[in-house]
Amino acid sequence: MVEKTDVISRLRLDDAPTGLDLEAIRREIERLQASAARNKTLFDTVVTASPHGIIVCDAEGRLILQNPAAEKIWRGSATAASVSGWGQYRAYFPNGRPYAAEDWAMARCLSRRESIDRDEVIFQRFDDSMGVLLGSCAPLLGTDGELQGAVSVFADITPIKRAEAQLKLITDALPVLIFNIDASGRCLFANWTYRRWFGRDNAEIEGRHLEDVLGATGYQSVRGPLARALQGETVTFETTFDTAHDHSEGHPDGHATRRIIEATCIPHLPTNGRVDSVVVLLADATVRKSLERAREESFVRAERMLTLLEALAAAVDTSDVLRVTVEKGCSVTQAKAGAVWLRDDSGGAELAFSVGFPADPGVTSDARRNRVVTVLHSGEPDFRSEDGRALACVPLVVAGEAIGALTFSFLEPHKFEVDETTTLRIVAAHAAQALQRARLFDQERQAKSDTELLYDLTDLVNREPSLDASLTPLLASVCERLKIEAAAILLVDREGLLRFKAWQGLSEGSRELLEGRTPSPLANDGPVIVPDVRHDQQLSGLLSAEKITGLAFVPLIHGGRVLGKFLLGSRAPRTFSQREIRLTQAIADQVAAAVTEIEAQADRDRLIEELTRTVKLNELFTGILGHDLRNPLQSMLTAAELII
Repeated sequence: MVEKTDVISRLRLDDAPTGLDLEAIRREIERLQASAARNKTLFDTVVTASPHGIIVCDAEGRLILQNPAAEKIWRGSATAASVSGWGQYRAYFPNGRPYAAEDWAMARCLSRRESIDRDEVIFQRFDDSMGVLLGSCAPLLGTDGELQGAVSVFADITPIKRAEAQLKLITDALPVLIFNIDASGRCLFANWTYRRWFGRDNAEIEGRHLEDVLGATGYQSVRGPLARALQGETVTFETTFDTAHDHSEGHPDGHATRRIIEATCIPHLPTNGRVDSVVVLLADATVRKSLERAREESFVRAERMLTLLEALAAAVDTSDVLRVTVEKGCSVTQAKAGAVWLRDDSGGAELAFSVGFPADPGVTSDARRNRVVTVLHSGEPDFRSEDGRALACVPLVVAGEAIGALTFSFLEPHKFEVDETTTLRIVAAHAAQALQRARLFDQERQAKSDTELLYDLTDLVNREPSLDASLTPLLASVCERLKIEAAAILLVDREGLLRFKAWQGLSEGSRELLEGRTPSPLANDGPVIVPDVRHDQQLSGLLSAEKITGLAFVPLIHGGRVLGKFLLGSRAPRTFSQREIRLTQAIADQVAAAVTEIEAQADRDRLIEELTRTVKLNELFTGILGHDLRNPLQSMLTAAELII
């Protein structure tokens, strides 16, 4: 295309053009006219056929051209005589603020003589419908740089924005956190789930590196898989990191929440085959994993519970039930320590069996006992967490009565959930039934054993020719059955003092010290129990050689008369049970009866001996008397006969 200035410059080459020059000038003018016509046709075609709206204004802002696409986009024809005339058209910034006349790109372009690129505006069409424009505007300058006007090219991106809004609605509704990361690791997009997890708007992360978004720890957990995705590999993995909810002033790091994340990195491969971005999907699997873990824990707990129930069913005596309850109960509840407390006759509690409590120095035995007693009296379990540890105390109830309590200790803060408290109640219920069953079995077995012992001892006493021969094996059997180390029979002598008749496990020195120092033999107040002789001024130190500390004195009574004492001795402090005292009393009664029988037999033998001796004396007296009277009588008879 030849400019008009070129033609003029040629005209000035020769002040007197020849005919040949005039012809050349005419042809050049015709060519320029034809070129201009073609350019106008091309311009008209481009403007008319363009799918984008095109408007042209002069330097004053008067609208001098708008193409059909512009009228279609606006759904009408716009008019404006000046820049201020643009104020009649309604438009809004993305944040909702209305446009003023000077805010339009055309006005800014004319006033500042600068190009406006990618200007996005929400506008109201002539039919009152709303849309979104994306446009650019450039000033039109003359050859000398003067402003001649401006041209604006714009497109209706309403469908794109609508699609973006729908896509955003979908992505925001997904429970998955979605990132779009470019090749440099910077975030291009994040959905609403990100804001819910981290407490930040999407605008706060655009252009920021992923490490700034997730934090150093979270970024390290995804860095390796993200690098593989940038190489074109789709990567799925599981990780854990902290998110935050509170980013208020003074708490820049927020309140951390540990999440279990299932992540997928999907590379975006354009037509050139090179990864330009990666879509990262992060799904919060914390709840599901927690449920899975709870299900697994429930399954394991059920297996352990089954093992406990099987062991309780197989337990025969009380000691087995106590051991199984505590050991298997700790396994079921994952407690660090466990114990069974049994109710005593005074309404208190005695520790029957425990595991692990010495490792819990923060809680004294008295404190545990007090809690157990409270539970026994109330009949309600006690679940508490304090001082960095937790304690569960559940009553063992049989027929509505608390016979004891089961305690478990956790050496860290512990929240008792409903399923766990239910498990503890079930353990306690089965343990109480097993304990009651074992107690009945123990009582039956002990009663049978006691009966057999009494029968054997009675038979022994009746079989042996002398009491001395029967008492020694009797005491040995008593020590074995009662699991004690010493036993003795002391009888009252003629002077009213207690003397050892038979003994087991006592030295001569101890017997000498103990004789005459036992509780008064004349008292008939029943058994005397000394749990620990070290606390008794009268008996302290008397049995130090045998290290006997626990003593019991059971009176030998027959016919209301105290014949002596039955002594029981234990090396450990011991409070003999009522059953043991009753058994010992029954043995003592047998011994007392035997002693009485022996005394009676001795009395009978002595009486018979005395009667025999008397008879013999009488016979001797009679013989002597008859011999001494025979001669006088004979003389008298003879004299009588002579007289007759």
